[in-house]
Amino acid sequence: MPLAPPVAALLEEGRDRALSYAAYRRLVAESIDGAPLYEKESQQHFTRLNHQRMSRLDKTAKLDEAAAAAVVYSRPTLLLVLTEGWCGDAAHALPVLNLLAERIDNLELGILLRDEHPELMDAFLTGGSRSIPKVIVADAESLQVRGTWGPRPVPAQAIFAAYRADPDIDYDTYQLELQKWYNRDRSVHIQRELLEVLRRSAG
Repeated sequence: MPLAPPVAALLEEGRDRALSYAAYRRLVAESIDGAPLYEKESQQHFTRLNHQRMSRLDKTAKLDEAAAAAVVYSRPTLLLVLTEGWCGDAAHALPVLNLLAERIDNLELGILLRDEHPELMDAFLTGGSRSIPKVIVADAESLQVRGTWGPRPVPAQAIFAAYRADPDIDYDTYQLELQKWYNRDRSVHIQRELLEVLRRSAG
């Protein structure tokens, strides 16, 4: 088996091929009205749900302006996200990432479909798993990695851990509880954790 390219080369390819947030939203929207992104109906079903969630959050998510203003990048910085349209956690994180990229100077958001970039994904596993979304913060020119985040905020990760540990909790129940938590939280924990990663990476 050939060795994967160095991480910098994978990041360079990812940077060059990444979609903007607007382009990613169009891709998801077009997959609902036209040719589907996924062969599995279950994945396409969640993609439709996530399109609705992102549309709502695009209108309602509020950025912590004071915290965002405290993040100052002196160099162009890449906010690269590995995701898929069916990923419910990503549907809550991506609108917030877009707001951060719009608000913070020298910060550019790029989005990649995980399954089209397996080598890059394998360089940023979470506990040995290809968990998404995975956010990579890197210098846009040197491609030095400055920080990572994902796949979900700490309280949401606790809900996931409880589901994995209890065989009596089925997937549908887990998904319902997770979405209820996201709706109650209103992006507070996502913003707090992402802003902390950005603050450290800018320091």
